[in-house]
Amino acid sequence: MMLIKMPENINELRAVITALIGKREDNRNIIYIKASEIHIDSEMVEWSLDGDFKGYFDKVAISNRHQAIRMMLPQ
Repeated sequence: MMLIKMPENINELRAVITALIGKREDNRNIIYIKASEIHIDSEMVEWSLDGDFKGYFDKVAISNRHQAIRMMLPQ
């Protein structure tokens, strides 16, 4: 699981993009977590999922639904 803090300026944005493209894990705006579920309690913050705005929340539960979608492909 990856959480990305909103960059505050163009330099931070460039560093985040560079880290994502290069698969580097040394950026302070990117948090990598290996967990099946996490709960976050914080001040009211804006959340997005896959780039889509989802609202403002102060409590969030995120879970990894391993193999939740079954794909069927033609043979």
